[in-house]
Amino acid sequence: MRRFWFVLVLFLIPIQRAKAEGCVGPFGCLAKTRGVIVTTTATQLDTQPQGRDTLCIWNNGSATLFLGFSGLTTANGIPLAAGVGPICFTYGSNIAVFGIVESGTLDVRVLEQGGLGRPAGAPGVVR
Repeated sequence: MRRFWFVLVLFLIPIQRAKAEGCVGPFGCLAKTRGVIVTTTATQLDTQPQGRDTLCIWNNGSATLFLGFSGLTTANGIPLAAGVGPICFTYGSNIAVFGIVESGTLDVRVLEQGGLGRPAGAPGVVR
């Protein structure tokens, strides 16, 4: 009777924490979605502009949404028609985005992506 010996070779491969495509640095990438009710007073749409790289906005309501920055009014905002989206912004962090409507309230959906909470100056998204 013949005996066969098997040799088991074990390779250890280091596994790194998964990160979203295009993200670098120790803070990784995160994405957050939420619904925001926008009124006739400028309403901040993003929750954490520090470290955020991309912001996408959907007008999920039946009225025109006006988009802009600090000091936003319906007269100086960028109009986003009812039911339109997404409109995405990719720009530096620490810039808050606001929405406003002419009358009533409006349902808006927001997606924020990036190294949310990343300190200013830390590595961000590779372009």
